[in-house]
Amino acid sequence: MPSSSSNTHANATPDGVVFVCLLINNYTGRNLGSMYKSTAWKKKRAAILRRDHYRSQLAARYGRNVSGDTVHHMLPLEFFPEYRLKDWNLITITQEEHNRLHDRETHRLTAEGLALARRAALKAGLDVEEVMRKLEGDDEESKDEADRDR
Repeated sequence: MPSSSSNTHANATPDGVVFVCLLINNYTGRNLGSMYKSTAWKKKRAAILRRDHYRSQLAARYGRNVSGDTVHHMLPLEFFPEYRLKDWNLITITQEEHNRLHDRETHRLTAEGLALARRAALKAGLDVEEVMRKLEGDDEESKDEADRDR
């Protein structure tokens, strides 16, 4: 069952099957799904796919050449909407890799997704510990929301 502050985002797999991802904004309750329909996102997504030569950057890290069709926010849109269109926060990956980075039941990052977010924050010069507290739900705002949900 979806969280109370969620909305949907659709993607298509290479064989044309459409699936829906729930987006949860734990901080503002804003409708984030509309971002994926915006002209700015569509242009940015196309630019990132071209930049990465339509190849998975996760696979490339290990010397593999794998086609990618999904643009991933390493620092999730739900937690860091201010970085939604930043080139450094976006990479091309496969849908299978994307599923490994997100727990599809809780909509939280997996250990692999958290490790990628940590590397992105470090490379961007952000306060890595603050970023990780936010992602792991250890900051005051997350605690306040958890209290409201009880």
